[in-house]
Amino acid sequence: MERQTQELVAEAFGAAPELLPLLPAILADLRALGGWPDKVGTILRECARLPQEAAVVDLGCGKGAASLVLAAELGCRVTGFDLFEPFLEDAASGARAAGVDHLCSFEVADIRDRAEDSDTFDVAIFAAVGAGLYGDYSDCLAALRRWTRPNGHIVISDGFLKQLAPPSAKFPGYGYYEHHDEALRQLTAHGDVMVREILISSEEFAEQSLRDLESIRAGVQRLSQTHAQHREQLKQFLVSQEAEYAFLNKHTTEAIWLLRRA
Repeated sequence: MERQTQELVAEAFGAAPELLPLLPAILADLRALGGWPDKVGTILRECARLPQEAAVVDLGCGKGAASLVLAAELGCRVTGFDLFEPFLEDAASGARAAGVDHLCSFEVADIRDRAEDSDTFDVAIFAAVGAGLYGDYSDCLAALRRWTRPNGHIVISDGFLKQLAPPSAKFPGYGYYEHHDEALRQLTAHGDVMVREILISSEEFAEQSLRDLESIRAGVQRLSQTHAQHREQLKQFLVSQEAEYAFLNKHTTEAIWLLRRA
């Protein structure tokens, strides 16, 4: 993996680059790396009239949790892109285990480089990647629209600041978060139609956060015993994950947005 790519992946997970070889083991018990894949399937099944074997691109697909839901439940043909090859190997393995490997393909790629020459898809999924990769939500939609045919659909799983959260309530990687009205304004700035919004309740998010953190702690503890040379970096990774989840729980609401491209 090239150094620049290593730094991008490490930054996305709040980890030291030296921990990248250990990330698959740290996160081994997490089915999804965020993004609420079951809800992504639900919002498309209930609100989008997809053609048979709809062509879907899963951008920053991670372990392919959303890809597998769409292939298995909706019969979509899914192409997943991600920078981190070990996660793509998990995605391919999951597709084989689910019997949908004929509907799924996964490829190492920087999605920012591929958008200009991409094919047009019926659906573009952007789940738990972070619109800040492009700028704000308006910038993100400008990029995602290039993947999607006119009248196709875009699904974004991300979030916004709670109403009582001050605009200064920011966290590294979430500087693009705004309050709800401004987030919706940016999401529809290019004339696309907001078809449906699913908001994740504070209680549901807190429960999922607790499960995720318990899994991460267990992974860090295991690896601290077998990789003593990385013990301090592992400790710092866990601290950063706890701080991130605390910020999200206190100041933000997660959402799944379905837009129809103009």
